[in-house]
Amino acid sequence: MRRVDEKSDELNVEHKYNGFKTTFEGKELDVYLGIPFAEPPIGDLRFRKPKPYKWDGQVIDAKTWPNNCIEVALMPNNSEWFRQNSDVWSEDCLYLNIWSPQRKSSYTQRPVLVWIHGGGLIAGSSTHELTNGEALAALGDVVVVSIQYRLHALGFLYSGTDEAPGNVGLWDQAMALQWIQDNIAHFGGDPNQVTIFGCSAGGWSVSLHVLSPISRGLFRNGIVMSGAGIVHQTGQSPQQSLQNWLKVAKAAKCGDGKQFTDKDMECLRQIPAQELAQSYSQPEMTSDWMGIMAIVTYGDQFLPERPLDMLEKKNFKKDMSLLATTCEDEGGLFLPRHVKIDYFIPHSEIKLSKEEAIEILKNISKQIKSDIPVNVEAGARLYMSSLPSHDSELLLRTIGIAMGDFLLVCPTKQFAKAVFSDGQTNNKVYEYHYTSAAKPTPGKHYCSKWMGACHCMDNIMQFGYPIRHPEGYSDQDIALSRRMIDSLAYFAKHNELPPQEGIEWQSYYTLNGDVVRPHYEWAIAPNAGLFKNALKETECQFWKYYIDRQ
Repeated sequence: MRRVDEKSDELNVEHKYNGFKTTFEGKELDVYLGIPFAEPPIGDLRFRKPKPYKWDGQVIDAKTWPNNCIEVALMPNNSEWFRQNSDVWSEDCLYLNIWSPQRKSSYTQRPVLVWIHGGGLIAGSSTHELTNGEALAALGDVVVVSIQYRLHALGFLYSGTDEAPGNVGLWDQAMALQWIQDNIAHFGGDPNQVTIFGCSAGGWSVSLHVLSPISRGLFRNGIVMSGAGIVHQTGQSPQQSLQNWLKVAKAAKCGDGKQFTDKDMECLRQIPAQELAQSYSQPEMTSDWMGIMAIVTYGDQFLPERPLDMLEKKNFKKDMSLLATTCEDEGGLFLPRHVKIDYFIPHSEIKLSKEEAIEILKNISKQIKSDIPVNVEAGARLYMSSLPSHDSELLLRTIGIAMGDFLLVCPTKQFAKAVFSDGQTNNKVYEYHYTSAAKPTPGKHYCSKWMGACHCMDNIMQFGYPIRHPEGYSDQDIALSRRMIDSLAYFAKHNELPPQEGIEWQSYYTLNGDVVRPHYEWAIAPNAGLFKNALKETECQFWKYYIDRQ
């Protein structure tokens, strides 16, 4: 594993952690990489809930990026966006990283932003260079923490017993949040002003912490980005979940797929972790259109009921501020599973008629998991009727937008509206929509130019990637990145969002019995006219019928 800064001065917190000092744009930071918050979940601890880390009295070296958790390959690893600062994958991966602006005194406490990475709960890491926290911490004057958690079968296998209770990846996250509550003051953070944020499966995770009675008290505010945990992948009953994981065990050659025996569990604990990950990724386990098996189980202490039912009963965190965020084209990223195109195909090579586009949209819609089949004709009319016949790029992007609306945009908005709950919960809810398709040198990240502002592209800006790696980015991109860092830090400090161009950023409110949902549209040029209302109301009303019946 490579070091972040070989020449930085060492520092020590309470004689337990050796971190290092660095500077970013003249601002000094204290950095700690790879702090363990739980015992390594290996051997008999595989599949079990995490156990708090037991310090042995030896100073912990916190100058090197930690191991990545073993993952299932989701996307082609041919983009710099996927570059990780650690080249080791291991079950021993329950670590967190901290970036803290240098304190003026030992009493200085700053708001804390805790990043939960995405990746479908089956991939991802805190060591991605994209989400290096130094720019956000330095320019936002906040403490930034990124955490890791177990993935796929290692983090979510459910056997119906304490040997594999399911959702242990979420329990890992909760233990990291508890560690932050107990320890972050020593690093200059305020445990009473913790905001958790995450995109995609990170957004799923944040929303589930808002719901969970286990973790909802471990943070102040939440930012749900491009995904909320009210979809098929995040809400399986124990009975459904058991059947899914029995299939995985059978694919791993640990049992006949009928029930979990002691012998099966012993086999599952002995099998190499990477083989188990490969068993999870077999086609029969990923029949969903997105390619991710339903993975979260409700009915336990962490998630007592189906997420949608908990929202309906208002069984969630109160007196909080929530920010819900979406991007213009959330689904284009997943289209190569269904259309024979390369991720980085040039514009000129896209050849698609309107009739072909409609047929693709219908075929994908038929794969959606819902108790009621999707009305594919109505969906095609909603998205395709007004489009020209021969704009291949627009047709392809519209398919991605439609699928992204179902899986990511509309669940995020539906969750946010439920948390606001007509103003009855003292929750302030804000919203933005990201449309700035900053595209640096080809290969810099996973979004092709035809995708527009695609899934989680706002992360690039919020973590200051164009500032840290300006090659190929425009001055406008860099300026937007600074504005978004300022906005995110303001939310962490003040529990609300700052005015834009002198105009107040309003939270959700009620008017004549209706919920009004203002949102700001992030684009390259700041413009007060980019405050808008009722984003995708028609599209989300169409998809809600099927989201509620998953």
